[in-house]
Amino acid sequence: MRQTGSRIRFWDRVAGVTITAGGLGVLAAMLGICVFLFSSAAPLFRSGKAYAVITAPSPDEPVQTPLLLRLGVRESSVLSLAGDGVLRELSIETGASLASVDVRFEGDAPSAVSYDPQSHLLTLAYPDGTVRSTPLEQPDILLEPSLARERWGGLAVGGSERLDEAGRERIAQRLRIRDGLSDQARVVRHAEDRWVVEDLRLDLSPGVRIKDLDAPPKYVHSVRASERLGRLVCLTEAGSLYYAELRRVVRLGGGGSSERARSTRIELERPATDAAGVFVTRDGQSILLVTSGGGVQRFDSSDGLRSPIRSVEHTRLGDEQVRASVIEMALGGLSLLVGDDRGGLASWTIINDPVNGGIDNHRLARAQRVDLGDSAVTSIGVGERDRTVAVGMRDGGVRLVNMTSGKLVATLPASGAEVRKVAVAPANDRVTAFDADGSVRSAHIEPGHPQAGWKALFGRVLYEGYDAPEFVYQSTGAQGVESKLSLTPLIWGTLKATIVAMLIAAPIAVLGAVFTSEFMHPRLRRAVKPTVEMMASLPSVVLGFVAAVLVAPYVRDWLPSILVAFGVVPLTVMGAAHAWRLTPIHWSRRLTSARLLGLIGAVLGVSVVLSAVGGPMIERTLFAPNAVDQARASGQYEPTSEEPAWLQGRRELDLAEMRRLRNQGFAIVDGALVRILPERVGEGVSAAGEPSIRRWLDGTIGAAWPGWVVVLMLPAALVVSLVNARYIARRWSEITARLSRRGGATLELARFVLSAGLTVALAVIGAWGMTEAGLDPRDSIFGPFTQRNTMVVGLVMGFAVIPIIYTLADDAMQAAPNSLRSASLGAGATRWQTAVRFVLPVAGSGIFSACMIGL
Repeated sequence: MRQTGSRIRFWDRVAGVTITAGGLGVLAAMLGICVFLFSSAAPLFRSGKAYAVITAPSPDEPVQTPLLLRLGVRESSVLSLAGDGVLRELSIETGASLASVDVRFEGDAPSAVSYDPQSHLLTLAYPDGTVRSTPLEQPDILLEPSLARERWGGLAVGGSERLDEAGRERIAQRLRIRDGLSDQARVVRHAEDRWVVEDLRLDLSPGVRIKDLDAPPKYVHSVRASERLGRLVCLTEAGSLYYAELRRVVRLGGGGSSERARSTRIELERPATDAAGVFVTRDGQSILLVTSGGGVQRFDSSDGLRSPIRSVEHTRLGDEQVRASVIEMALGGLSLLVGDDRGGLASWTIINDPVNGGIDNHRLARAQRVDLGDSAVTSIGVGERDRTVAVGMRDGGVRLVNMTSGKLVATLPASGAEVRKVAVAPANDRVTAFDADGSVRSAHIEPGHPQAGWKALFGRVLYEGYDAPEFVYQSTGAQGVESKLSLTPLIWGTLKATIVAMLIAAPIAVLGAVFTSEFMHPRLRRAVKPTVEMMASLPSVVLGFVAAVLVAPYVRDWLPSILVAFGVVPLTVMGAAHAWRLTPIHWSRRLTSARLLGLIGAVLGVSVVLSAVGGPMIERTLFAPNAVDQARASGQYEPTSEEPAWLQGRRELDLAEMRRLRNQGFAIVDGALVRILPERVGEGVSAAGEPSIRRWLDGTIGAAWPGWVVVLMLPAALVVSLVNARYIARRWSEITARLSRRGGATLELARFVLSAGLTVALAVIGAWGMTEAGLDPRDSIFGPFTQRNTMVVGLVMGFAVIPIIYTLADDAMQAAPNSLRSASLGAGATRWQTAVRFVLPVAGSGIFSACMIGL
């Protein structure tokens, strides 16, 4: 007998080892890609770190706790406003004063200070009721080396020299500085060829006076609503609360501007002598008076000084067992940061809650709480970039934490001395703490990604200005607005677009591959296949541009027809296929592949025309205002005292709740509950507007059942198909086998029509049940119509995926042995039976791989 040669066996083994190694190499490469992706994403979930801690020596004499501690852009200094009324720029390394500005007014130091990190506005309140404000600026001006060497070339690196008046004027003229330099300006040499003028500038306003103060201000808080309007609240040492509006008036004849104040005293039940702070929100809607025990009284200031300011809510910031130790207003001016004596830090924001809210249907709700340890919180430093704040502890520790993600960014070890004041740099890269012993500690911070975390990326977050925790992705926002980085909407949107794209691409591509592989003439196939494959050469950027500019407006204008086409086109093609079996065999055999392809195109054209005509008809039938909508729009309703149990006196509802109320025959009109009377609507009334599927999607008209019919159509079709295949197909085949070709084809066509009708009937029955159960697909499946929606993405991405699936599926079917086709045809099977029962099972793995690659 002939045996395989040793050389062939050797190379066979070499090939086996090579293929095995290649397969293992592919798996290793895929595993390496996964490891690389995970390692690239891991820093999002890691905390930052603090290093290079510098401690300035404690002074010999006791130092009062500063009213203000702030870090600017300079890494070597910190701003401190002491109780003596002098704002100093202190060196972090030595504690020496580098610059100072006297902010006293008529010899009096400010008794209360407020700093807005968003507008960088410093507000000073004096014992006599005078209020002065100024932007807090630290400009750095780079000098030309040629100019600096003439006079300051002898400065050592790191040295500085105060500028005299002549030097300031010379630099201002040379560099064309319009506002000039202050008397605190100094030249600092940072490197051999780098000189910088560092200035500390305060443009203090002349001041306005809050009238009739009964005692010096103890707390003050000010925000700017605009360039010409500021809002201010002031609590005096006697416990009286005042609200003022500061308006900047521009003189018509020129000569600058002036500021005027109008104030009012807010009536309190008792003097707030135990207050821990008072704040006004940036939108001017609320004033918050917080006591040292954590109680808060909220006042409605939405009308400003036009009407009396009333108390609308009393609540507590935390549990009874927890005592608030320090309170600050968060960046953005709409939330409170509350540190307690148990080492916790919480953020509280105002939400809309008609059920449990105050008189104005709003209440304070806790958005986030972070446990920082066992030591009490003694100071909070608000960041200027995001919701990252520095927290000082009683044991001397400092924590840097982001209040949106809840991530602990960095930690400074405990020093043993209580932290009295703490500040964080605008870039979150430095933190400075003022301890009870007078020492100043500062550390460089590597913040990493403070805004990212498991909850911020994948969980529901109660964002500032929202009424409930939500999944929100907002890539950009204004200063002071919370970053919204939830990936859940992106993931869900990607999955929805992928499903729509695959529902469009997979059937077209696979069936197209079956046709070109098994039915099309090879000469025509050689022209069609490269044409389809050329579709894959279009870049995704071009497809995105086409989708946004061309497809989206077209879908908007022809939305009913396009939605109807998803059902009409397949049904028309399948109906035409059943009708094709009724044609005589001698006539159908005369058609070439090209003519057959043209006939298929004609059928598709007819289905498109039917969709274009039927879309508006179905829209007028299913998505028109019903009798309840007509009655509501035409004023056919009456006040009622009966209301559904779930309403509970609420009068502010979202769209889903309004639809639920309307389905029960009620509505909210001008804040009052009314019963809708559809029986009073006469024929021909069109006060609710024309039928519109877009208005139906927005939830303004229509009932829920048409949407459920659309949703349940595909599941109903699957049920009917399974019943057909399991219980009817075999017996039906036995019946049709005893009939003539024309008779069997007629019977199959009748079966198809009955199956389609049964599918629609099942969908309608299911829609009726869902509607009776009080469910609405607009609350869970559909959403308001937007021009760039998932369907548009699915259409374009389906167009892009079709070539990939088609090419691989066609190649897989072409690889099936022709002997199988010959045997099947020789046994009497038709070409369609051969393709479905022999070629597709053999090529099934390749077709599955094609669909997975397309997915």
